[in-house]
Amino acid sequence: MNKEQTIRVLLRIMPPHTINKKTGIDIYLLDAHQRYGEPIGELSGEQKAALDKWCDSLQ
Repeated sequence: MNKEQTIRVLLRIMPPHTINKKTGIDIYLLDAHQRYGEPIGELSGEQKAALDKWCDSLQ
């Protein structure tokens, strides 16, 4: 899997609390994304960097 696919999978299956602790993305946005398919919206630079770093540590 490439990095973008890995991030998509992480956002879809990881518990919202875990993602929030690692990236700072709002728990309620993550919950709505996972349950109802709502878009998360625009992420800040710090959140994107945290997701990339987390993804790199898994690969």
